[in-house]
Amino acid sequence: MDKTQKGFIRPDFRFRMPRDYLGFRGFRIPAGRLSMLPLWFFIFFVLFLNFSVFCAGVANADPSTLAFQDEVKRTIKTMVGPMMGPVTKKDNNAIQATLDRIILDAEKAGKPVRFGIGILDMEGLAVAGRYIVGTFKMDDFSKYNYVAKAFRQRKIVQDRLYFQGGSEFLIICVPLVRQKEVVGAIVFGVDPSRIKKDYGLTTEQFMALDFNK
Repeated sequence: MDKTQKGFIRPDFRFRMPRDYLGFRGFRIPAGRLSMLPLWFFIFFVLFLNFSVFCAGVANADPSTLAFQDEVKRTIKTMVGPMMGPVTKKDNNAIQATLDRIILDAEKAGKPVRFGIGILDMEGLAVAGRYIVGTFKMDDFSKYNYVAKAFRQRKIVQDRLYFQGGSEFLIICVPLVRQKEVVGAIVFGVDPSRIKKDYGLTTEQFMALDFNK
């Protein structure tokens, strides 16, 4: 029996795809679009590379860094809603009472707020607060660049402050935005030695965090 017949492929056989396979008969790429292919490939490559770096950064993030960031975000979420009404109404007594209640509830829940806190009005003046050493109250924060930046961009901004004697203090400013207007802000004060001890975070690592994500 001839092996080139009945189930055997001829040695000189070459597979050819029909020109109309999958409806591609007569398909042509316009010359203009063909010249754009290298550009689109480059854009795709850059996007893919950035996405890969982002995923690697998330996967390699230090657990202590994530723990600190999560604590700050949890505290922000706990405070922003209840504070919005009293701050908008400029009711300073209600602002302080709300802050005290939030702190007390957090302690009862076993998740105490471990930051110094200042509540600013829309002019940047601290109208209420709780500070580990001293008080934020009636201090004018509008003179600080980080407050102006947070109010202008309507985003959370962190910064570092230096005091006489070389001591350092870390700040997180959370603008309170109602109907696209900043009505005030919550300012958290963080002792750098405290987060270094509790989370292993340096000041540089703190400054590199993004609390808006």
